[in-house]
Amino acid sequence: MAILTAPHMDRCIGCLLCVLQSGWGRNVVSLEGSPIKIVRVIGRFEAEVDPGVRSKPELEKVALSCPRNCLKVEEE
Repeated sequence: MAILTAPHMDRCIGCLLCVLQSGWGRNVVSLEGSPIKIVRVIGRFEAEVDPGVRSKPELEKVALSCPRNCLKVEEE
C-alpha cells in the first residue's frame, strides 16, 4: 500500500495542479471532488490528503504533477 505525503509544503505556491490531477484519476475535473485539498494557513499552504486513496500509480501521478516537488509517495 502507498500513501501520499507532503514533506516539502514550504515550497508550495498553491497552483492546485495536484488537486486537479487527483480528481482526474476519479473522472472528476473539479477542485471539490478531489481527495487532496490545499489550504492556505497564515502565509503558507498545507495539504490535506484523504487516507483512503491507496493506488500507487494514481498517487504517483499526483506527486509528479507538482511543479515544486512538494509531494512524495511512500510505502506503508
